[in-house]
Amino acid sequence: MPCRSGHYAITISDTAESRNEDIARLVAQTCRGCALHAEAPDPEGHDIVINATPLGLNGNDPLPLEVNRLQPIMIVVDVIRVPVETPLLRHAKELGCRV
Repeated sequence: MPCRSGHYAITISDTAESRNEDIARLVAQTCRGCALHAEAPDPEGHDIVINATPLGLNGNDPLPLEVNRLQPIMIVVDVIRVPVETPLLRHAKELGCRV
């Protein structure tokens, strides 16, 4: 959602929490003026949710976030290309999210 400056707020959540701040700093270099947060993977309050972790490559992987917190107004993206429909995308679609 846009922050007060008219730019967007971005939450970064990595599977290794120690990398959150490093990733947030890298994103800040590209998204100047964005409000960046490094937090737990909670999709609540976001418009777009992007999974850029390897979670979903293997059938027995845990989900990268709590899918029950997704809302139908959200767009959910998974950068994993195989399988085409990851468990995250399947759950998001069932909840009415655009995937």
